Amino acid sequence: MRFLLIILCLYTLPVTAQETDMDTMFGSMRKNEVNVRSGPGTQFPILWVYKRFGYPVEILNTYQSWYKIRDIEGESGWIYKGLLSKRRTSLVSEGKPLVMYKKPDATKPVLRFAPNVILAIDHCTPYLCKVVYGNVSGWVVKNRLVLGVD
Repeated sequence: MRFLLIILCLYTLPVTAQETDMDTMFGSMRKNEVNVRSGPGTQFPILWVYKRFGYPVEILNTYQSWYKIRDIEGESGWIYKGLLSKRRTSLVSEGKPLVMYKKPDATKPVLRFAPNVILAIDHCTPYLCKVVYGNVSGWVVKNRLVLGVD
């Protein structure tokens, strides 16, 4: 009888969902319009909507088919995994235009970017990042990029 009582008690214990913490990962919006929710599911209210394809975010946690993200303003919420690309992007920081060079030696300027332009990140060194804009790639100064680089 005690054995049956123990089994019944185990079945009635509440089960809570667990988020999975992740190492630092970055992603970007896969669509032009992406809802950010207060929790991991469509039953949670929409907090805001991103309206910019490629907008960079940091991925904080995962739960089932949802990512918890943080944006450049430090705001966080939940996005359905299908709406987030693992493609790493970044924004050009405020200030002077950012110059892209053909090679890391900074001898041949290719393009200049205004603040808030979205660039795809190929890879980075301690001081420079190789980026892609459309069908053009080149090198930019890493400290002029916001989010998406560590």
